[in-house]
Amino acid sequence: MHSAYSVVLTRRSAHRGLALLGAAWLASVATPAHAVVPGLFQPLQQLMAVLPGILAMAFAGVLLWFGSVRRFIGHWARVLIRRPKLAGALAVVIAVAVPGYVALSTRGVRAAADSGPTNADWPCFRGNIARTGHVDDVAPPKAPRVIWKFRELLPTDHEPFSSSPAVADGKVYAASWGGVLYCFDAATGERKWTWKSETGIPIHSSPAVANGRVYVGEGLHMDGDCSLYCIAEDAQGQPTVLWKYTSTSHMESSAQIVDGKLYTGAGDDGVLCLNADTGELIWQYAGVHSDCAPLVADGRCYFGTAYSFDAPRRLIAVDAGTGAEIWHVDYEYDVWGAPAADGDFIYVGIGNGNVDISDENPYGEVQCLEAATGNIVWSFKPKDSVLGAVAVSDGKVFAGSRDGNLYALDAKTGAQVFAFATSSPDDPKAIVSSPAVTDGQVIFGCEDGKLRGIDAASGQLVWEFDAGSLDSLAPTDARILPSPAVAGGRVYVGSDNFFFFCVGDAA
Repeated sequence: MHSAYSVVLTRRSAHRGLALLGAAWLASVATPAHAVVPGLFQPLQQLMAVLPGILAMAFAGVLLWFGSVRRFIGHWARVLIRRPKLAGALAVVIAVAVPGYVALSTRGVRAAADSGPTNADWPCFRGNIARTGHVDDVAPPKAPRVIWKFRELLPTDHEPFSSSPAVADGKVYAASWGGVLYCFDAATGERKWTWKSETGIPIHSSPAVANGRVYVGEGLHMDGDCSLYCIAEDAQGQPTVLWKYTSTSHMESSAQIVDGKLYTGAGDDGVLCLNADTGELIWQYAGVHSDCAPLVADGRCYFGTAYSFDAPRRLIAVDAGTGAEIWHVDYEYDVWGAPAADGDFIYVGIGNGNVDISDENPYGEVQCLEAATGNIVWSFKPKDSVLGAVAVSDGKVFAGSRDGNLYALDAKTGAQVFAFATSSPDDPKAIVSSPAVTDGQVIFGCEDGKLRGIDAASGQLVWEFDAGSLDSLAPTDARILPSPAVAGGRVYVGSDNFFFFCVGDAA
């Protein structure tokens, strides 16, 4: 009697413990299921998000009761043999439930959205061929809210977004570290299609859209034998690879397409110029390491080099048609960010460290150079590196720094107009992405997970949005590493808490 009572107590205690563990698991890792469409799908997706955990805890409890997997399997084998109708019913349930679970779980999670206008494009990294990061004729948001958001439903599918999106023809293209390229409806966030590379290598490259085709590379610094893909929609509206170009290194750069030619950095393979229609190599600038997004302007191709142990760090200008060098400027530090062109000048950021940490001896610089000669016109030095591209608009240059400031500089002289501090100097929150400028407002992301809009003339804060709040059940810290795209008064960007989202004013 005493022994049996002890067993019951043990089992009850175990079940209570499992229940508590299950509750803790649900609170910590459950994926929030925001409405895909009103009504049925929301509770179903909520169930799909937590079902694996519930089943796991239930199975653990059953095993505890039976004492071993062997006893559990033996018991149910005997039951099903004796009751063939039960076995048949169970088979039917599994046949229906498993495909249904897969179908719902692969839908992803996005918030319902109103259908506001998205009548502007941001088809490539920095928004335009000049890489200036601005669309001045589009009114920016004044008090943005979440229009829609997306995150894969299953936690096992969660991957950070670090590449910047492209917006074209009412669609948004965004890539994740899962090696996945997504196509969303820009207005509603509906997922049009998903493409995953055969390799599954992370995608950091920002997509570029031209002539109905999407160009995107794969790979990070540790990756090799990576490819750049040209993707188009087939007759059914699904993605198909038209061609791919495989390098010996990684394709972390963001391509630019000008006059039928595609220009991209290719890591240790230097810089490539390809036929945008066929992927055929036209020329290659070798002997350098470049992950910079090339700038093409006035018949010249400009790009920076970095991470070079056997070659100097440089900003280089070559003939866009032939790849022949026109000029170069040597630096002690890396040139990661894409150069920007404005008239007879180009602007570029320089620095050390990386997106995760500052160098022990931090160094940063913004330079203005003559486009034709490479002569340095002026230089501005913040307290830490400038890893992203700069924005140029209305006589000002805007640059984020790892020192936690967004700087506005006079485009002619380099004199500081203002500095917007995201944090205290004692605990700087780095800005490693590139700002966007639209109709008098500068929009940028930060290491602290905040997306901010500030007045481009005064530097005063207009609004801010915390990407950590996107997970309503379990808010977390988030970093915004990608550069935002601004189109039709809305802002599109991803974060490393696995969300891709759109914010804007209410319709």
